[in-house]
Amino acid sequence: MKKSIVLSVAFLLVTFIGSAQIRNKNIRDNVGWQKIGEVKANYGNDHDAINVDGSFNDFRTLKFNVGNADVNMDRMEITYDSGAKERVPLRLEIRKGDDSRNINLPGGKRRVHKIEFWYNTKGMFSGKARITVYGKR
Repeated sequence: MKKSIVLSVAFLLVTFIGSAQIRNKNIRDNVGWQKIGEVKANYGNDHDAINVDGSFNDFRTLKFNVGNADVNMDRMEITYDSGAKERVPLRLEIRKGDDSRNINLPGGKRRVHKIEFWYNTKGMFSGKARITVYGKR
């Protein structure tokens, strides 16, 4: 009886330490990326926007991370502080837990005011997808 309890505790400890190391590896991989915002997406077709506030809104590159459910990202539209808009066709499937490709902004570092995106969340039974947008200077 004691032996099985000790083995169970040891298994849980190894599992916890292993998952903590994986999380830390992902954090190290994201060095230099700043979280811009996050939305929760319902199942089906949807459209959301993230307003980029603050004086530190100048970015060269954007990317998305998806959690809880897979997402088909159709397109995004970036509105710059100058009022200029740029439509970026994406047409990519992002699996839960994965990042999108890096999306380079033309013209180098640009002051971003708003990011809108159109997508389709897959997997009705997975619940709401969490879409987190990151920027890199």
